[in-house]
Amino acid sequence: MRAITRCLIAVLLGGIVPSHAFAQDASLDWWERIRFSGDIRIRHEAFFQEAAPTRTRFRFRFRLGLTSQINPDWRVGFRVASGNADNITSTNQSFDGLFDGKSVSINRAYVQFAPASFLGSNRPILSFTGGKFSPQHFKPSAGMGSELVLDGDVTVEGFHEAVGVLRAGQGLLRRIDLHADQWVLDEVGSGPDAWMFGGQGVVTLGLDSSRTTLTLAGGVMHYRRPDLIAQAGNSNDQLVISNGVRLQDGSVVDGGVPFKPTASNPIIGFLNGFTILRGAAEFVMRPRGASRPFGIFVDVAHNTEAVRDNDAIWVGASWGELRRSGDIRLAAAFARAEKESTVSALSYSDFGRSGGTNVQGLMLQIEVRAARGVTMSAKDHLVTQIRSPAGQPSPSLHRLQLNTAVSF
Repeated sequence: MRAITRCLIAVLLGGIVPSHAFAQDASLDWWERIRFSGDIRIRHEAFFQEAAPTRTRFRFRFRLGLTSQINPDWRVGFRVASGNADNITSTNQSFDGLFDGKSVSINRAYVQFAPASFLGSNRPILSFTGGKFSPQHFKPSAGMGSELVLDGDVTVEGFHEAVGVLRAGQGLLRRIDLHADQWVLDEVGSGPDAWMFGGQGVVTLGLDSSRTTLTLAGGVMHYRRPDLIAQAGNSNDQLVISNGVRLQDGSVVDGGVPFKPTASNPIIGFLNGFTILRGAAEFVMRPRGASRPFGIFVDVAHNTEAVRDNDAIWVGASWGELRRSGDIRLAAAFARAEKESTVSALSYSDFGRSGGTNVQGLMLQIEVRAARGVTMSAKDHLVTQIRSPAGQPSPSLHRLQLNTAVSF
């Protein structure tokens, strides 16, 4: 009866019960190991651009999820999130529609198998994940995580495998991880499906005890039948298509700005395929006697299937961390994504007015830990087009975001 009571309390409170209230031990049943988490973020956003009217809007994001360690080897996770279900790069919902109800959809639903013992090890060194989940591979971060190839709100569908080759508490070589991905992009009944097959290797070095680390990563992402992504833009107006495309009548749209096809002349495919080579480095230093760490990273991408406009880079730096009330963190980043460097429908959606490729610019951010579970931040994007369409100017765009986020 006590176990059932604790389970009901956890479900009813939806995460208010702290995670330490129920110990994660083998004597508990799976429902007693359920952990709830979520967040609500309120955002004021403003767009300032020469020769264009200033636009302001308020938005919110709501996410609520749970995980449960079913047994030492198996784990499940589930999350719902606000936003338009057709918009794969954003879970924001604008304050509009005369108080109409706002949609919530399944954002994660996955199963993970990580055997607790393997080849004599007493810790998981293998993991297999299947379902809908956030990407599991390494993404460099310094205050602002890189969203060069995938927007941070994208949750993929398919499978992921990871191997922890090495774990060491001292010495130069601290960690080696290998990742493999198989993501289902689209399924069709009359032919081959669209997939992304990829892999990544990650090495972490300890340069000064545990106070300074350098992480290096390299990998590849190969999109099989990517034309199905372009064709999805014919029916899903939430997708940002700024890569070059071919239309049904044989004409070509060079890209560079988001393109919306017409019903009479739909998109039939991209001008180029996408096999993206990626490399990243992340350096974190905690100076002795200093409470605020410093971090810097670089993330680069190159699309081998495009002959030009095929490179992208994201460089970021940060100072400080958010651990206690009153803590402040400063971050800055510069990003440049050429037109064919990555799949525009999946890249950072807040870069420019609507995201996509053929954009470059500076991002500045300040965050404050206002209280336990409460973070306030301001982030500004100063963005221009890399190549402007013929006869069109490319004035700089300021996209300012003021956020208050409460996590539980």
